[in-house]
Amino acid sequence: MEASVRLFTSERETKKGFPIKVEVNHLGKIKRKTIGHSKKEDWNDLENLPLKSHPSYRILYTYILNLKSKIHEVSLMNLSIESTMNYILRDNKTSTFVEFVELRISELEKQGKLGNKKVYEKALKEWNKIIGDVEFSEINHSLLTKFKNAKKNQLYKDKNGEVIRVGVKNRTIHTYFRTYKACYNEAVNRGLIDDKRPFKNITKDIPYSATANRKKYLLKKDWKKIEEIQLTDYLSQSRDLFLLQFYLGGHDLMDIYYLKKKDIQSGRVYLIRHKLGERAKIIDVKLTDKAKIIIDRYKCDDDKNEFLFPWPVRYDKKKNKQSLQENRHLAYTTFSVNHRRDLNIIKDRIEGFQVHPVDGPMGQKIARHSFATIGKRLFIMEDILREIMGHERVGDIDTIYKDKYPEKIRDDAQIKITDTSNQDDELYD
Repeated sequence: MEASVRLFTSERETKKGFPIKVEVNHLGKIKRKTIGHSKKEDWNDLENLPLKSHPSYRILYTYILNLKSKIHEVSLMNLSIESTMNYILRDNKTSTFVEFVELRISELEKQGKLGNKKVYEKALKEWNKIIGDVEFSEINHSLLTKFKNAKKNQLYKDKNGEVIRVGVKNRTIHTYFRTYKACYNEAVNRGLIDDKRPFKNITKDIPYSATANRKKYLLKKDWKKIEEIQLTDYLSQSRDLFLLQFYLGGHDLMDIYYLKKKDIQSGRVYLIRHKLGERAKIIDVKLTDKAKIIIDRYKCDDDKNEFLFPWPVRYDKKKNKQSLQENRHLAYTTFSVNHRRDLNIIKDRIEGFQVHPVDGPMGQKIARHSFATIGKRLFIMEDILREIMGHERVGDIDTIYKDKYPEKIRDDAQIKITDTSNQDDELYD
């Protein structure tokens, strides 16, 4: 994205002179807006500013300097060409709602949160279809209700034009409003707007099943069955990776997938919770015997590959148009979908196997929820579990003053939870 202010002497000269325009150029698309006029002899081509001989020198000089300042700001935002022009020409620095959502999308991309970025992009697309760009001050309960009703009455048709369904799923509507509210609250936190609480009770009349949101987990007896089942090569890899998540403290698939060779040192594994982005801290857990067997089985032997496993794609600028992050995220997404499919195939092959507390499909968060649930059933302190799992309570002020538990205490808890040789987590059912 490039933007500038300059005198267009190639256009027709009027009595006032040639037009002074703001020009925004992005991927071959150009947008221009006239902001004034100047004769050639009253214009500094080197600095693109009016000379003192210009009849409106003081006003125009100050105005263009302000525009140049905004051009510098917007160059860091990665907005659309229309939003860029709007931002530059606005009388104040408060973005419109769409401009701010675009800014958040850009920030999420820079933070590597490409999954969240896609959610925001989809939500913005739906907002633009129904509402379009508005000032933050225009967002109220009435406007949000308009969006909600449009989604509740949206028609889905088959190839023959016959209506097969009316209304977007309630869960999807909730996702849209969570995204819009998160952007609104972020604007409040940055001091851009006052909180008028327009989202209060907006989804109160859109129920959805709380059961689907209930955290699913497995008990030790279930993990034992997963360990013991005989599987083919591709299914055994998915099973082993699922077990590795559990053995290493219930960490997410992405955190295991992107482990690097340097992350294994002196019998410990150093993990980063990618979900937390810039707030992520390094968590160290014990490299247990069972975890080491799996890592040794699949680790990459290529010295040129920094990753522990061979699955993360290596970026090749000649072959891929996407950025490094986008290319790797696409590869991970495909890997993740296949992995989840394999887990459900494995589940179906184990007789009588069920997910708790309500049976349903296997998901990749099950390893994390299982580790936490088993730990609680074994009366392991929540603070110890948080340190192993890399989870901190937001707003818990005493967390700031707490030091880490000794390594041995954390390791003993990790081993106790992942020891499937007994079912001591079922004593209190």
